Amino acid sequence: MTKADRYGAVGVKLDTAEEAKRRIAELVRTTRTALARGAVGGFGGMVRLPAGYQKPVLVMSTDGVGSKVLVAAAAGIHDSVGEDLVNHSVNDILVHGATPLAFLDYIATGNLVPDVAAQIVSVGGAALAGLFVYVRAVLAMHVPEAHQVHRLIVNQLGRA
Repeated sequence: MTKADRYGAVGVKLDTAEEAKRRIAELVRTTRTALARGAVGGFGGMVRLPAGYQKPVLVMSTDGVGSKVLVAAAAGIHDSVGEDLVNHSVNDILVHGATPLAFLDYIATGNLVPDVAAQIVSVGGAALAGLFVYVRAVLAMHVPEAHQVHRLIVNQLGRA
């Protein structure tokens, strides 16, 4: 039995997952900054702190979309989900005086459709904010028609 057969036996289509990751990677590459390190698609994101900070502090926040993803699915419009998370996350850290540095995304869905996954992880808002977006995980889960999307924002706070 092949790896694809084993995954397929539990409902995971590896070729579909690879296509979703490929599409998302194309979007994510457009957001890379000079601070980004490592390749897109690994199991962790790397970003260098800007030079000149004395005793920098990282401010981190995470958010999920909650019921917005249900509205997006019902409307068949998914591209606002990622932008909404960017806006929520940036607002959450701005109150601490932090500067956005990077995002770490996680998306899980009951029915992985590459085009929908790419829309959900739409990076337009992050690109406008000049941020590096790194997508860590795209998974198929065993809850039909459900999506989980979480975005972790990493920020810096310190004195230059």
